[in-house]
Amino acid sequence: MISSSLVVSENLKGPRKVATNTRVYVLARADSVLHFPAELVEDGEGFELPDEKIIEKRKIFTMQLRLRHFCVENVVVARDPGRTWFRLSSFVRAFT
Repeated sequence: MISSSLVVSENLKGPRKVATNTRVYVLARADSVLHFPAELVEDGEGFELPDEKIIEKRKIFTMQLRLRHFCVENVVVARDPGRTWFRLSSFVRAFT
């Protein structure tokens, strides 16, 4: 269960303490259909990650995980501004 710590290190083994006022968002960027129940997904249309300087100044931690089907693991996906961001809000709420 995620309650007082959140795994955020690159190797997914280093826990980081999370204060009660810490905001955690799980966002997915999709280029194909998402198969999640509608109540777990909010359309984050218009969302973009902040500029690197803002991320540094506000001490925002970001991590990108790429999930792909086995059949396309050697395909390099270019950054496409046409993709949509989805916020999986209930994912984190379920563990707090």
